[in-house]
Amino acid sequence: MKHMIVSSSLLSLFLLVSACGGGGEEEQSFVPRPVPSEYSGLSTAELKAKSNTPAYIDLRDNIDNFNGNLVWFAGQIGRVYQGSEPNSFQIYVDVTHITESAGTKVDTWRDPLSGSVLLLYSLDRGPELHEGNMVQFAGTVHGIFTTKVNKYSSLSAAQVFDMPIISVIKAEPVSESSD
Repeated sequence: MKHMIVSSSLLSLFLLVSACGGGGEEEQSFVPRPVPSEYSGLSTAELKAKSNTPAYIDLRDNIDNFNGNLVWFAGQIGRVYQGSEPNSFQIYVDVTHITESAGTKVDTWRDPLSGSVLLLYSLDRGPELHEGNMVQFAGTVHGIFTTKVNKYSSLSAAQVFDMPIISVIKAEPVSESSD
């Protein structure tokens, strides 16, 4: 029973039924945006060289400063959901890697509630991506996805979490040892 409550609470995080907010006047849409002409046809290396790589917290807390900007991240795929258009997906990626916690060496990706981005992805921008895999990607920032989650149980107080939305231009899987 306890496992079911935790599972259903975490599942509610990933359902796209919550209100979206932040990030300017643009109406929220969960489909990949067209690739800006200045980035069309560029290789992964060229996109990475042109990208900004902000700290996650800076991106999340200052989203208006990054809207429309090209960013580069790598992380672990948490969840993959089929999009509303053929071959499109919404993908949650944990982009905060932790190597030490309270003086102890660890090797983990941050809790998806506090270190994730929401990717708007299409198969014309890279291969099929799967939960648990590592991925690197370049994309443009398009606001914040805000969701309320009952993190521990349906009886606990809901917490609000904000995730930057990134429309992917190019993505590719990587091994965990790659940067």
